[in-house]
Amino acid sequence: MLRGWGGELNRAHPLPGLRLITVQGEPLDSETFTWTLENIGGGVPVVNAYGQTETGSTWSYPIHGVDALKAGSAGLPAPGH
Repeated sequence: MLRGWGGELNRAHPLPGLRLITVQGEPLDSETFTWTLENIGGGVPVVNAYGQTETGSTWSYPIHGVDALKAGSAGLPAPGH
């Protein structure tokens, strides 16, 4: 949704205190992952978690500072799943 606004929205409303972005729900495609790194929060890490609201849990989740944060990848299975 934010990508549809382009970089103008971020330039108009900078988030200097932002330290981490977590995306929940659908897996994040590589292009949007890269756009988010470049345009939101000045390059803060983007954690691409995957799960479903219906189940109330996250199935896969990269842990920032431990796992590699890769475009198009939602990380490893969460413990217990």
